[in-house]
Amino acid sequence: MKIVTWTATHLHVRLTGVHPPEGFLAGCGSLAGIITIGTVGYHYLEGWSYLDSLYFSAATVTTVGYGDLYPTSPLSKVFTLIIMFSGIGLGFYVLSTFAGSMLRGRDRRLKHIEEMVEGMREKNKTG
Repeated sequence: MKIVTWTATHLHVRLTGVHPPEGFLAGCGSLAGIITIGTVGYHYLEGWSYLDSLYFSAATVTTVGYGDLYPTSPLSKVFTLIIMFSGIGLGFYVLSTFAGSMLRGRDRRLKHIEEMVEGMREKNKTG
């Protein structure tokens, strides 16, 4: 588990320039868990292949909904509602938190550039 956490943290830092905020990695893991539960659930409830089930779970959580697959039984419709409400909210949390990290990383880089420029100005004044 430590290698997954290290890899996800390292990837987040490389993409955003800042460490992930508290709860972000747990949110990503929970979202992956919801998609996994959806995949297995649709496989058994609808008899779809694992690929189709994964595709439908991802389409549901991301609110894409192409309409090529859809739940047919009342039980799978209720299951879809659960996947929708839990997955969509969690997906928005993960995306908005990641976007916030991107902005914090950008602000950090801009501040560093401003400090370098100010240092160069000071050096030119004294030199």
